[in-house]
Amino acid sequence: MEKNLLSTQNDLFLKAEETLLRFPKSGLYEGENPSDWIPFLKSVYDVFKKEEGPRAEIQKEISKIMREQKETFNSYLKLIDSNIFESIAIIHQKFTNFSPGLLYSQYCKVQKGLISLKSEIDDLQNKDSWLFQQIVKGLSGKNTDVLLMEVKISDILEKKKLKLNSLQGLLDSLEPQLSSNKIYQEWLQLSNIMRPFFEKWLNIDSQIGKDSNKRGLSFEEKCQIDLLPILGQKLQTKEFLIYKNIAWLDLPGEIDIVITNMSNDSVIGLAECKARLFDIAYGYYQSGPEGRILTGKKKIKINDKILQIDEKTPCFVISLIQENPYQLGFESKLKVSLNKYLLDLERVWTSEEIYQELKPKFQKKISPLDWFYKYSKDYLILL
Repeated sequence: MEKNLLSTQNDLFLKAEETLLRFPKSGLYEGENPSDWIPFLKSVYDVFKKEEGPRAEIQKEISKIMREQKETFNSYLKLIDSNIFESIAIIHQKFTNFSPGLLYSQYCKVQKGLISLKSEIDDLQNKDSWLFQQIVKGLSGKNTDVLLMEVKISDILEKKKLKLNSLQGLLDSLEPQLSSNKIYQEWLQLSNIMRPFFEKWLNIDSQIGKDSNKRGLSFEEKCQIDLLPILGQKLQTKEFLIYKNIAWLDLPGEIDIVITNMSNDSVIGLAECKARLFDIAYGYYQSGPEGRILTGKKKIKINDKILQIDEKTPCFVISLIQENPYQLGFESKLKVSLNKYLLDLERVWTSEEIYQELKPKFQKKISPLDWFYKYSKDYLILL
């Protein structure tokens, strides 16, 4: 296996370079030309317009049903300033952002308060609950008399029950008001007619996310097993220990793979697993020397031992060439940032406005392609 894995690296590197070169530059990263922005943004819009995959299929199915009953659906959708020609994703987002009035907001707030209060009362009646123990702990510092403590807890319980009755009375008075509220009733009818479509859409959308997460987890497991011989070659030793998913000490985030010497008293390497080839630069920034200096990441803890990460400790990035062709050829972090503007329902952003918003976030970062040319020979491992 070792010989096979090592011998395929050159071929995989050629495929990786070909993949990275297949997509236009964004014009956002360090050293890139701003004139690349418009062609890049056009390529993104072109992908978004393509009707492919599970999401597109469910969209076609929903659109067909809605267009067959055009007048009915449009009469309901006008409440949220929508119509049958908008995608189900946009309709759902508009529906989620729409509020059927202050009366309904008040009703939801009271209902939420009732649920929370009922939970607190249940906890106060259960001596083993966390809330009961915390109150006992707080009272015991002021008065150690057990009987007096029970009286005080009983008083707290009674006050909460009185508040519960008050909230329940308020909720009961709001319900008939809602039943005669025109906007709320229209919203309720819209909710009922759109619920089956929303459920279908969300089910497909979430399943795609789960499949993606599953692929990512499977890839990480493979990283931690099959690539050990290549890590050994990169480190020029076979004498090392591997630890996975190690948190930084006193800082957020974790390292996918930590490599120590056999006595586990010195870190000799780190590795980040990135299932998307376009995330190799970000993976290196996460745990690489430059990123560690900027974020103050210096220490980890393994088996009760606190280990210092030297500034020169190498960080490898493990990635792969996906079997399915990429539709969007850019970094995941950029995709998330870009979506905030492309999917904004409150306003329409011009290409120049989006550029001005995003440029400061990426202008000091290296692009995936430039990282490949600068660092891949020493730090990239492909599966």
